[in-house]
Formats: sequence, structure tokens, C-alpha cells
Amino acid sequence: MRVSTADFIRNYSTLADRALAEPVTITKHGRDRLVMVSAAEYERLKRRDRQVFQSADLPDEVLEAIARAEVPPESAPTKNIQVIDDAINASYSIFAATEAEFSAIFPRKGQDIEFSEDFFRRAKPDAATEIMNRIWERRVDKKTVGGIHGTLFYGLPEKKKFYERKREPVIDGRYVP
Repeated sequence: MRVSTADFIRNYSTLADRALAEPVTITKHGRDRLVMVSAAEYERLKRRDRQVFQSADLPDEVLEAIARAEVPPESAPTKNIQVIDDAINASYSIFAATEAEFSAIFPRKGQDIEFSEDFFRRAKPDAATEIMNRIWERRVDKKTVGGIHGTLFYGLPEKKKFYERKREPVIDGRYVP
């Protein structure tokens, strides 16, 4: 239930009784300002406050369960891949790949450039298609990208002469064409 401060003042007794059954939100100038709840509900909420422990205070079985826990695939860290294709209106889209997907596309240490035809030949078409279908689902907003970890060229074999080592060229810590 929501009431203005003025209504709350005028109807305090009735609203206090109502707060025993449900929270009463009190507004000021149309914005939520306070919530009145029963003492029992307040105590229940206080008990639910987070408790903080040091790891040394945790029982061994809890520490073991934490050690065995795995990060769900949808929450795993990702690497950003920029895809550049041969379209006239190429958008240079960026997609998130899991570590395993990234390693499948860029298998060599330090490799950050790959060409789709090389990837599909190496990984076999069905496996490569499956990996790319998952990646296509994870487009990343360019405004939020913290970095690009690899570039995948689609349909641009003429670019291979610029990236023979399949690495972004770096001289004295600077990228060079």
C-alpha cells in the first residue's frame, strides 16, 4: 500500500494497524520515502542481513564444496573477438567467446588473428559451425568493450599477406600496420 505523508499523518492509527499485515510505503512529493512494517517483519529482515566470515572460520566441508564448485558456462569469463568480413557495409562487430571457443579459433600462443577458412579447415566444418553459432549469440556493444583479444577475418584471403604470423604486428609496444 502507498500513501502520501499527509494521508499517513491523518490516518496514522489505521495505517499502523495495516502495517501489521503488509508494508505501507509513505511517499513525499510522489516519491517513496519510508516504509512502515511490523516489528516482527523488521526483525525477520534484520536476521536476513548478510553475515560475513573469514575463510578460516568456515567448516572444512564448506571449503571443500567451494573448491569443487564450477563456474556455469554462461558466467565464465569471455574474450572479445572482432569479426571483419568482406561486405561493403561491414560493421566490424564484436562477439564474446569463452576461453575454449577462443582457443579453438586462435590455437597458437600469442595468436590474435585468424581467417575463417583456416579455422573451418582446421576445426572441421561441423565443429567450427557449432562454435560460431554459439558466438553469434553473444554480440557485445562496442561502447562497453574493454578490449579486443582477437580478430577473425571472413572472406578476406587477401589480408593474409599482412598477417603471415597471425598476430597483430607490434613494434616497440605499438601496433603498426
